[in-house]
Parts: sequence; C-alpha cells; structure tokens
Amino acid sequence: MIGYPIRARAGRAAEPRATGMSWLWWLVEMTVAAAAAELLVLRLFTRTIIHIPGAQSVSPVWSVIATSGRFAYYLASVLLVATLVLLLRELARRTSQRAMVGAATVTIFVAAGASARTGVVSDLWLALVVSTSVLVLAFFAREAFGGIGWLGIVLFAGGFTLSSLHTVLQSSAFSDLRRPGSTTGLLGAGEALALAGALLAPALLRGRHDRRAALVGIGAALSTFLMLLANTATTKILLLWNFGLAGYFPTVVYAAAFGALVYTVVALARAGDRERALALALLVIGGIGLHSTYQGGLVVAGLALLGLTGRGGAILSSRS
Repeated sequence: MIGYPIRARAGRAAEPRATGMSWLWWLVEMTVAAAAAELLVLRLFTRTIIHIPGAQSVSPVWSVIATSGRFAYYLASVLLVATLVLLLRELARRTSQRAMVGAATVTIFVAAGASARTGVVSDLWLALVVSTSVLVLAFFAREAFGGIGWLGIVLFAGGFTLSSLHTVLQSSAFSDLRRPGSTTGLLGAGEALALAGALLAPALLRGRHDRRAALVGIGAALSTFLMLLANTATTKILLLWNFGLAGYFPTVVYAAAFGALVYTVVALARAGDRERALALALLVIGGIGLHSTYQGGLVVAGLALLGLTGRGGAILSSRS
C-alpha cells in the first residue's frame, strides 16, 4: 500500500522529463530541416545564380526563391533559440559535473550572443566566446562516442577554433601585430583538421555498415566532385563563404569528406540513432569558423546535443 503511491509519484515525475526530451528532439528536427533549407536556398542557390550569365531574365522567380530562403533563415533562427532554451533545461536537470559544464558553456554562449546583438559586448568578445564554447563542448560530447569517433569531433572543433582565430586576428584590434598573410596558415590548418574530422565521421558507426547509406554517400561524393570540377573558382568561394573551407586541398578530398559525412548521417538515422544523426547534421550545416552567430549557434547546439547522448546514441539519464 505504501509502495504504490510512491511508484505512482515517480511515474508522474518522470513524465515531464520524457515530454521535455520529446519536445527538444522535435525542435531539433525542425531546426535541422529549416537550416538545411536555408543552406540550400539562401547560402548556396542565391550565391551561385549571381555567377550565371542571363540570370536576370528569371529575376521574378529568383526573387521568390530568395524570399523563401530568407524565410527559412528566420525560421531556423527562431527554432534554434527555442532549441537552445530546451537544451539548457535538460542539461540543468542533470547532476553530473560534466553536464553542469555543458550547461554553463551554452548559457555563456547564449548570453554573449544576446549581448552582442544589443551592443553590450563587442563582436571580438563574441568571437572569443563562440570559439571557446566549441572547444569546451567538443570535450563535453566525448561520452557520446567510443574509439576514434571522438577524435573526429575534436578535430572538427580544432578546425573551427583555428579558422576562428584567423578571423579574430584580422580585426582592427590586432592590426599592429599582424603581418600581411601571417594568418593564412591558420585557415589552412583549420581546414585540414575539419576535413580530417569529416573523413573520420564513419567511425561513429563503430562497424555498423549500411549498404544503402553507402550508396547515398557515394552519390553525394560524386555530385560534390562534379560540381567542384564544373566551376572550381566559384565553388571554392562557396566552400569558404558557407562552410569555412578555404579550398587549399584537391577536389577529391572535399568530395570524400562530404560523402563520408552524408554516409554517416544517413546510416545513423537508418539505424534508429536519430539523436546523433541530427546533432551531426547541425555541425555540417554550421560549418567551421566565424560566419555568423546563427551558424555558430548551430555548431554549439550540435555539440551540446551530442553530449546528451551516451554510447550508441542512448539518452543520458539525469544521473549521468
């Protein structure tokens, strides 16, 4: 008689947590969908069509497509903010020191982003906060992986940091210390680390190979290879603008890296590991380096969400 009410209360207490996690991952799904649309339409299509002769003849269609891309951007931004809020809520419920570090890092990022938006802190301080947050959260996410899978995430974070440092050193605050071309090596090194991390992405599967996912990955790699060959100058610029990749490496390296990422995301999703698939997708869409607070937020959210998953993609309990 005493045990039943206790079990009932425990069950009722567990419901909000389960509901909260369900809402969080639903928001993540919507954020990934909106951000992917923004990437394809606003960042890729509209930045590509301006290089096509005669594009002005389809200006009404172009205008509609560009408007839809801007809508996707605003929608993704709102969904990202909501995702970060629910993410903080879930992290705050966990009692481990690791979770508290993750919650503090996300909180500092959100506060810095809001403060920079209102002019309270400078863009330079925001850049430093974003770079530091990515590094800290990469180590926070280590429990989500086994073997060399974790190494791929650390390499990505290292690439993000070096690319960000290149941008920071370009600011007027460091003009007296900077020599012409002195930071180019940082950009190349950051790109090398990020590409290495992408090529290591399949290690997250830990031997669970998927033939259909492999076919999708091969298709993505071939498509990327052909697009890069079609117009090397334009596509390399798009790589830099959208993903922070400077284009120092052979075309086949970018094709292989993108194919490996697509294969990993699809294989994780097909294996029922949607949490890590979604989190990894956020990293891909966000890219490396300091493009915008929005793209930095996608990366921060992706790494923090990876930290919520245990080995094999299981959601960590509040006692983790």
